[in-house]
Amino acid sequence: MTLGSSGRVERLPLVVDVAAELGYQVLVATAGRSHLGSVPRHVHVADYLPGELAARRAALVVSNGGSTTGYQALAEGRPVLGIAANLDQHLAMTAIAGAGAGLLLRSGTLTRAPLADALERLVSEPPFALAAGRLRKEFARWNAPAAFASFVEEVTA
Repeated sequence: MTLGSSGRVERLPLVVDVAAELGYQVLVATAGRSHLGSVPRHVHVADYLPGELAARRAALVVSNGGSTTGYQALAEGRPVLGIAANLDQHLAMTAIAGAGAGLLLRSGTLTRAPLADALERLVSEPPFALAAGRLRKEFARWNAPAAFASFVEEVTA
């Protein structure tokens, strides 16, 4: 779980509380933007975590909905709950949700019940994990670093 550098960090305590109340083991990366007080034993908080490794171990990834963490989760075949605050986050999560691999909630209207429902759905409804797994296979077909290097070489030559 992370709201990154541009998510509404004031929503993080609510998200942590709801996930903890549901009994989930939670990894939280605050990006150095939030200092959560006392948290349950099954909640681990750090400023930063290796996102790909955390996603690989997760049942789902909660983020601000932006492409960076969303694609990191999908590259590991994990569904995404995007709590979006700005336009690029909404756009990325609209695509992820449209592919069936996640759900979008708006940070400005985030409340306990829809948040708990979204977390439970992403964990318990198999189509989300199946869609994320399909996207993982699609992502694996591409070598983004090589494609980018080729692009840079082409436009600077």
